[in-house]
Amino acid sequence: MTGGFLFKITAKRVQYEFNVSRKIMRITGDSATGKSELIRVLGDAGNPKTGISINCKYKCEVITDVFFKYIKEDIIIISNTIKNHSSTEFYDAMRNLLKRYDDTLFFADEDFKDIGTDEFALFCKFTDSFFVLICRNSLGKLPYSYKEIYTIKTSGKFHSLIPKYNANDFSFLDENRNFIVEDSNAGYEFYKYFYNNVVPAEGKSKIKGMLKKSNTMVIADGAAFGCEIEGILGTISRNNLDIRLFLPESFEYLVLDSELFSNYGFSNGTANTVNVITGLYFSWERYFTAFLTELTKDFENCYSKGKLNQCYYLPCCCKGKRKCNLVFTAKKKEAVLKKYLEPDKNKKE
Repeated sequence: MTGGFLFKITAKRVQYEFNVSRKIMRITGDSATGKSELIRVLGDAGNPKTGISINCKYKCEVITDVFFKYIKEDIIIISNTIKNHSSTEFYDAMRNLLKRYDDTLFFADEDFKDIGTDEFALFCKFTDSFFVLICRNSLGKLPYSYKEIYTIKTSGKFHSLIPKYNANDFSFLDENRNFIVEDSNAGYEFYKYFYNNVVPAEGKSKIKGMLKKSNTMVIADGAAFGCEIEGILGTISRNNLDIRLFLPESFEYLVLDSELFSNYGFSNGTANTVNVITGLYFSWERYFTAFLTELTKDFENCYSKGKLNQCYYLPCCCKGKRKCNLVFTAKKKEAVLKKYLEPDKNKKE
C-alpha cells in the first residue's frame, strides 16, 4: 500500500475530503471543530440507509476498543515470547499475525484507549496500512512527520485539512548558531566535522531538555519529528529563547538529494516518494536509510547509519579509479547543504 490517494466521505450534512500521503497522519485541534464527527460519519457509513458514500481506493475502517482487544492480546504474546524485537523472527511473527489487516486506511480517535500504547504502535509498524489518528496528544510512540499534523478547516458542510506547521519555517540551516543534532550517528558525525559547537542529543526525546541557550539550531529528522515538535516549540516560546529548527526529512535524504547523487536524478526526490514508500516503512526516514544503504552497498562509498563513511565528508580522492558512485567533488559540505542554507546566505555566495 502506498500513499498519494484521495479520501472523501459524503453525508447529508457533512463532507470530508483530503489526500493521504504517509503512513501516519494526525488530526488535532480544539473541540467542536469536526474531528469526532468524522469518526461518527465513518461509523455510520456501513449502514446503506444513511446514504453515506466513501471515495477511497482502499478499505476504510474505524479502530475501536472492541476491534483491537484480541489483536492486542496476540501482540503481547508475541512480544513476551520473542524478546529480541529487532530480530527477523519477531518481524516474521508480527507480519504473520497482522498481514490480514493490510491495505486499509484506518481511523482512530482519542476515545480509543490504546492509541498511545506500545501494542498499538506495533500494530501500526507491522501492518501495511495507513492511519489517520484524531488526537490532541502528541503520540510519542509513533514516528510521524511534523508535516503530517493537521487541523480541520470548515466551510459550510465541507471539511478539509490544513497543515498545522509551515514547512518553510524549518527548511533552512543557519550556520552561525550552536547545533544540537538529534542523534550521535552519521548525521552528527557529518555536522561535527564541518562545524564547531555541535552536540548530540542522543535521541529526539532528549532535545527538549537541552534547550537552555539562545542562538541554537536544532537539527532533527523531520520525517519522524511530529511527536516532539509541539513540546519543543512550547518550551522555546515559554522561555523566550532564540532557537530555530532545521527539519529535513532525514540526513539520508539530504545526501540523496544533494549533488553527490545528482547522476541518479534523485533531486527533489520527495516529489515521487509518496508513490513509492509502502506502509511497511514506519516512516520516510526508514525508507531513505534503506534506499541509500542499498544504493551504495557495492561501492567504496557504502553508507552506514551507525558510522559515517569518510567519503561523505572528506574530499573525493579516487577520481573514478576506485569503485564509487558519488559525483566527484572536493566540497562535500557545499554539495550536501548548499540548497538548505539561509536564503540570504545563498544570495551572498
